[in-house]
Amino acid sequence: MANDSLRSLGLDVPVPFDVAGPPVPVLIAEWEWRNPLRTILRVSGWTIDDVISSPGIAREVRMHWRATKMVERRARDRERRAQLREEIALLEFLVGCRRQGLPVPCAWCGCLEPCSCDSLAS
Repeated sequence: MANDSLRSLGLDVPVPFDVAGPPVPVLIAEWEWRNPLRTILRVSGWTIDDVISSPGIAREVRMHWRATKMVERRARDRERRAQLREEIALLEFLVGCRRQGLPVPCAWCGCLEPCSCDSLAS
């Protein structure tokens, strides 16, 4: 049962689940979808010859390929937006600390004394 759920996640390797025993060593496996074309062909059972000779199969493989790339793009965009949100929150925190007079370096120029950047932040 556990192996079926692992296969649905793209893992063909059985993972030990010994909870009471010693710590389990870290398992490093290559992600199957790193090479999406090979994975699409393996999961569907087609060969590259099938894709070349049949326009219908080629369309379906192209659809899976585009869906994979769209998911990758969205994940990259989500990570980029999360990183920007974190940077903005840090800048707002530093600016707020400087407004209270705390000895925090300026977020823009790095100086501890009052600077011209403080007037820009307000």
